[in-house]
Amino acid sequence: MLVPTRGVVAAELLAALIVNTEGYEIVLRMEHRQPVDVARNRLAAKALAAADDRALFAEGSDPYVLWIDSDAFFLAGTFALMLHTLENNPAIDVLAALFGPRASNRGATAFRQVSDKHSYLVPDVNFTRGDLVDVEQVGLHFTLHRTSLLRALGDDPFTGMSGLASDDAVFCGRVRHGNGRIAVATGIPVFHVDDRNGAAYSPGVAACVIDGNTISTTELATELPPETRSYGERIDRVVKP
Repeated sequence: MLVPTRGVVAAELLAALIVNTEGYEIVLRMEHRQPVDVARNRLAAKALAAADDRALFAEGSDPYVLWIDSDAFFLAGTFALMLHTLENNPAIDVLAALFGPRASNRGATAFRQVSDKHSYLVPDVNFTRGDLVDVEQVGLHFTLHRTSLLRALGDDPFTGMSGLASDDAVFCGRVRHGNGRIAVATGIPVFHVDDRNGAAYSPGVAACVIDGNTISTTELATELPPETRSYGERIDRVVKP
């Protein structure tokens, strides 16, 4: 499990890591206070080193790699659903859960076609929840793949590729360049948490709150203005239905 941070990890993620991992044995690696591409490259190297550690994994195994942002929240059963989906669909190289920006009633940060920014996934508009949707680009907010993918991509998989600005775009571009398949499990919601007020967001629904270790759908959270959020209005312009 790989978590890049700006130095702060949301309390909601910490609670989920403790309670909602359902007995899985997890090897956690973090990288703090670095530019996100640097952090992700370092974490990719740490994942490979962990996979080669015989005290952690058996020789010849191909451990799963799960990228989680430090402001994510996932429900009990999420791990099992992600693993089950990927194991039942071995042709998929990268599997993402359904997530979006920290804003109400937005689309997902996943695009069927990189060249068409209007191809972002919008619940109940261009997909039905529960569909397994192929995309060309997705964020790494909560994303699963095998260690062998990192070996195939080579060193620093989040660096390079002219014209691709974000670390997510570079990574997905490298996967596509190797004819890899990227998909979103739209029936597996993962929330994007504002660590300042605890508001939790999922594509196509209003801001809600985390009640203990579950999502309260009866209580709406106070949404902070776009200019105070990471990427803010720039993301909203793309993924707002």
